[in-house]
Amino acid sequence: MCLKPIFSIASCLAVLILLSGATATAQDMSVFGMRFGQPLTIPECPATNGGYRYYASSFHSQVCYERSLTILGLDAFKWHDKKHPPPVLPPLGTEEEVSIKFPLRETPDIANDAVYAILIDAKLEGISFVTRGIRDADLVLEKLKAKYGASPTLVNTRVQNRIGASFDAFYAIWIFPDLQAAFHSVSETLDHGLVIIDTNKGHAWREQRLKAAAKDKHPL
Repeated sequence: MCLKPIFSIASCLAVLILLSGATATAQDMSVFGMRFGQPLTIPECPATNGGYRYYASSFHSQVCYERSLTILGLDAFKWHDKKHPPPVLPPLGTEEEVSIKFPLRETPDIANDAVYAILIDAKLEGISFVTRGIRDADLVLEKLKAKYGASPTLVNTRVQNRIGASFDAFYAIWIFPDLQAAFHSVSETLDHGLVIIDTNKGHAWREQRLKAAAKDKHPL
């Protein structure tokens, strides 16, 4: 079973592409109101007074983005005052991973938390989000089918919990000329699934990161 949302499912996606041998003929290059291949048009999430620590998402009045802590560095999230102003943040750029936050009542039904975006050259090239696992797997699949059509590839699997009980699971993939969408109904635990939708450029980025993460840092 493929695990780890950002990277391992990219390898699953590559395998399923080879298995499918099929390509969908239509594509929708937008997701949650954002358009692939274009810069984000939503604002950055507001910060607390004196720093770049973001408010909790439940307080957001509109859709906004938060920068990755690994991109900003810890110092950007420390408390600042007039004598020690917060750092000036650069514009969103290449290979940044940001989280898209929604007001509490506007969170997409099929997303369990934030939506995570890949930006390359400041343009949206991929998104991923966690679902609620086996509880809403059928709902998520139907939503994806409504957007992308019947899946060219649907692979049924079985997964087990810690006490050995078995459950049905599946992988689904849609392949378009410029876009790939994948849904793993169970990822890591039974109450977590994963959806990844990437442009070809975003998919290549994930593949590159996967190879870098899998590389032996101390070869024999």
